[in-house]
Amino acid sequence: MHRPWKQQRRRFDKAIGLAREQAAPSLAWQSALCLARLWHRQGQDGAAKDMLGEIAGAMSEGADTADLRHANALLDDLS
Repeated sequence: MHRPWKQQRRRFDKAIGLAREQAAPSLAWQSALCLARLWHRQGQDGAAKDMLGEIAGAMSEGADTADLRHANALLDDLS
């Protein structure tokens, strides 16, 4: 039996990986935020928080972007 959440995870992981390969941090952020929101709705707050923390730690620029503000707001909600 195929689980839709596994397929969703694979697609988001692929999107995040492609964005990183193409040096497109904004796209990586947007994909990570979408995945974190999905996990939050599914009650997987720990996974969402860990992943956002990992992505935030990897960001070396754009500390004042809307994407980072949204990520920080979601991290606050998850805490």
